[in-house]
This record gives sequence, structure tokens and C-alpha cells, in this order.
Amino acid sequence: MSLGNWLEIFKVTGSAAGLLSAGFFIYDRLVRIKPQAFLSNREYPGQLGVTIRNVSNESIILDEIGVSPNIIGVAKGDTVEAIVTAVMRRGERQ
Repeated sequence: MSLGNWLEIFKVTGSAAGLLSAGFFIYDRLVRIKPQAFLSNREYPGQLGVTIRNVSNESIILDEIGVSPNIIGVAKGDTVEAIVTAVMRRGERQ
């Protein structure tokens, strides 16, 4: 084989490795290490809970929980006042 053929094989191999690395990088940043959130039933009928699972090795901090579109309310605590405030503000822009 001539030097030109070896050079083409080297370029094709390098290009394939670069594409595989780029694909893994995109998958890693967009999908793999994202916290997952689930809605689950709680103790009383109609009561929902938010369960958040951290799948990364890093700590996460929940600064704010928002709902979009604003068709359900999120109570800021478990007191009657917090629940009533969440129900009354449901549907309003915050």
C-alpha cells in the first residue's frame, strides 16, 4: 500500500473516532446526568407529591419549583394557608 492509502485510512479512522466522541458528548450533556422528577400519589385523595431523583454524583439544590402552563398550584408548605394560596393563584401569571 502506498503512503496516500495509509493517509486516507488514518483520516477516515480519525473522523469516525471524532464523530463517536461528539455523539457521546452530546448524549452525556443532554440526557445522561439530569435530575428526574416524578409526580406520585400521597396520603390523601387528590394529593400529589413531587419526587426528585438525583442520578449524578454531584449535589443538587432546588431553588424554585415552577409549573408551566400554570394550571396547577404548588404549595410552598403544608399549612392550610399555603395550600389555599396555591389553589387561589392557580391559573394566574406569577
